[in-house]
Order: sequence, then C-alpha cells, then structure tokens
Amino acid sequence: MTITPGALSIIYLHSAWVPEITPRSSAYKVDMCSDTDINKHKHLPGWIRDIFEKDIYPAFD
Repeated sequence: MTITPGALSIIYLHSAWVPEITPRSSAYKVDMCSDTDINKHKHLPGWIRDIFEKDIYPAFD
C-alpha cells in the first residue's frame, strides 16, 4: 500500500492544550462528513475513501 502526498493532506492530527479538562458545555458541533469532504479530493485512492465512509464517518454520526 502506498500513501501519496495528496492522501497525506487529509490525514492530520488536530490538538489543543487546555489548562484543565471539564465536561463539554458547547452545543456547537461540526459535521464531520461535510468538514472533511473527501469527494473533493479527486486524487485520493479509493481505499482511503472507503475507510472514511465505512469506519470514520459513522463514528461521528
């Protein structure tokens, strides 16, 4: 399996430092499917699209 540079552009880690952990108090929610629309990345191999559609997106529904 080969991961192309274009494929790497969608695979990233987002993190933030916070001074303490507290329960979430915001009602704001980003729709994962529209925020990371993999269909606009035509250069991505089909197997990456399959991973998002079968494993990643359902976890955020």
